[in-house]
Amino acid sequence: MNTYIEGTYAKVEDALRAVDTLIMRGHDTDSITLISNQTHQEEQLKAVAITVKQLSDLTSQEKQSLGKHVEDVNEGRFVLQVTEKKIS
Repeated sequence: MNTYIEGTYAKVEDALRAVDTLIMRGHDTDSITLISNQTHQEEQLKAVAITVKQLSDLTSQEKQSLGKHVEDVNEGRFVLQVTEKKIS
């Protein structure tokens, strides 16, 4: 599996538009993770069928895979991570 950062977004609305674009391109919702540094209770996130994680809940390995984007999350941005499944 290949995991990459699709982008970082200052507003949840922008991140969710990117999620919609990924889904339109054929990505499964279970392959998309939105990462932030705080609990977001926005109704938009409750309605979306993707994984939403807080930075504090990530394992060391997951944080390492974010690389320099940990800094983006610490600054309050949303990071959109995609895991592509290996096609046999």
